[in-house]
Amino acid sequence: MKNVFVVVAVLVSAGVVKAEVSGLRTRAQDIKSERVEMEKRTEMKILEKLEESRMRDEQNRMRIIESTSAVTVPAAQPSQSVYSN
Repeated sequence: MKNVFVVVAVLVSAGVVKAEVSGLRTRAQDIKSERVEMEKRTEMKILEKLEESRMRDEQNRMRIIESTSAVTVPAAQPSQSVYSN
């Protein structure tokens, strides 16, 4: 009879431990989910900054192209022959 109480005590305590471990896994999963969401927000912020930088670069290139197209390039003069007949 003494052995039966020991087994019951072990099973009860094992169930409590299992419930606590299960609770820890849930908390760990919650923390992981929070971390993943934070990583997504960080990556989106990085992408936003990158795209803003690309837009500024493209605007600068467009300004350069527009300013150089207003300048006329002189036409090439026909070359004269060094040899005379």
